[in-house]
Amino acid sequence: MKYKLKYKSALAKIYHSLLFYLCFAVIALLLFLVIDLLFLIVFSLFAVKYLPVTEQGIYDFARLVLVIETFISVLIALKLNKRYVKIGSQGVLIHNSNTEHFGLGQRNRLNVIVPFEHIVCCYIEIPFDCPDNYKYKKYNRFGANEIYFDYRRKVGVMKTKEPAISGGRYDEENILLELDNKRIIVIPIDECKEFLELLDRYMEQYKKLQWEKN
Repeated sequence: MKYKLKYKSALAKIYHSLLFYLCFAVIALLLFLVIDLLFLIVFSLFAVKYLPVTEQGIYDFARLVLVIETFISVLIALKLNKRYVKIGSQGVLIHNSNTEHFGLGQRNRLNVIVPFEHIVCCYIEIPFDCPDNYKYKKYNRFGANEIYFDYRRKVGVMKTKEPAISGGRYDEENILLELDNKRIIVIPIDECKEFLELLDRYMEQYKKLQWEKN
């Protein structure tokens, strides 16, 4: 079952969804443009020898292909532009579409899967000290981000709460997923109790399987 990640407002959802769409669509469109250009070159060489088409006809065909590719990129972006969390056999999938992996080292992934082996505990809480977005993490290695240090001074502990999505609803009860790397993922959903019960069942099955293996 998928649980929708909740934004703090409709405006925040529109803003972050539009930002994701623009970034993804531009990257996808650039890729399609390269494919279109290569196709145009190959098709032109083939058409000159074997097909009775004019140069204008080739350009018109290329424009048609570009329109189709643009439409496809929009459909793909709209499909991926969803925010949810799901529990499966591999772990907890956080479909945040922002490449944040919370120290799990999962490179080249748009979303993140939290394996059961990395989950220390899970509970429901109102995360008052959870940042609204990921700005507090930028440039912290170089000591150039006061937002990061203000946040760390405010928390005063090694375990820091990190938002599952930017602009999420973090002023109400949320799911807090504590990992073994001293990081806590704050997951803003409505069905907190249902999610917690389902995760407990999955964790019991995982521990049982690990015990049988050992």
